Amino acid sequence: MDFLISLSACFLSVMSLIIAEKYVVLSDFQADSDISKKNIVLGNTLSIKPSSLLTAGTKYIVILHSNSITDLKGNGFVGLYTTKFTTTNTITPKIISTTPSNQKTGFSRTEIVTIKFNENIKKSTQWSKIQMTNLTTGKKVSITQQIKGNTLYIKMVFLRYAHNWYQITIPRAAIKDNNGQNLQANYTFKFETGK
Repeated sequence: MDFLISLSACFLSVMSLIIAEKYVVLSDFQADSDISKKNIVLGNTLSIKPSSLLTAGTKYIVILHSNSITDLKGNGFVGLYTTKFTTTNTITPKIISTTPSNQKTGFSRTEIVTIKFNENIKKSTQWSKIQMTNLTTGKKVSITQQIKGNTLYIKMVFLRYAHNWYQITIPRAAIKDNNGQNLQANYTFKFETGK
């Protein structure tokens, strides 16, 4: 997710125009690159509005150099002011594909089930509650699961029965992304085995 924000700084006295745009800096902290922006002064508030969206999970720095702004008497800002901030990631992990796909018939009795997410994931508080149920018999089956990058792998301990329907259930808090965000809701899908 990207962010469109406006940053503001308040001063003790009413400000006039920004003297030099290049002395008010908004920069990507890691990439050390300046972000295009518009500076707006209204009363005693300087607002810095990026020209484009800021990237989620990225550290930025704002720098106000000496004489970058003046008050109504012409007195320039003295000193160097810096502040750093990191945009947050409020996006929850999303499932982008499963193998087998939902409602698939004729799926292998031995193939590992894979669930691919839109970002890297890791175990969360309900990891042990991920389950596979044989819908034909109504019984839960023994599975093992592991994560590699953005993919969850689920393997049944024993061979699946032929021509049986199975359902995978992933509780909302079974996985999380690197920012601690869980799935938005529980996720289920089902498939039928072949011969």
